[in-house]
Amino acid sequence: MPDKTGGSPAGLEERQYHYQTNAGGEHASRAGPAQRAGPAKQAVVAEEAAHFMDFLATWKPWQKLLREGLPDAVATIEAQLSEHRKQIERAVTDTAKAAEVPPDILQDSITRAIVQSDNDEEAKLWLELTQEVLNGLRN
Repeated sequence: MPDKTGGSPAGLEERQYHYQTNAGGEHASRAGPAQRAGPAKQAVVAEEAAHFMDFLATWKPWQKLLREGLPDAVATIEAQLSEHRKQIERAVTDTAKAAEVPPDILQDSITRAIVQSDNDEEAKLWLELTQEVLNGLRN
């Protein structure tokens, strides 16, 4: 509901706020919405930047660009992923055999574990390369 000055009650409260005094009798005003937006805006921008980096690292056109421009770095990623897959396969196989998992379920378990872990590991490796490239551009 508008007050007599045409503003909203929240606006009135904001205006009155600037005339309050603290315990020592000194003028005490708290920052209004515009002043409080600074840290919030910084937090939003930082969060967007973090998510953008994750997105960029998994974006196929970006990966294609990295493959063309940094073939050695991408070959390293692929070698690391291959080794990672072998480690996961060994670990799942050992665990499944110890638990006496039937052979028909064993292969499905290995495949699922590799796919899940591989996606995480691949995203991590591409993100590291993306950060390295972008940090190099900034310097």
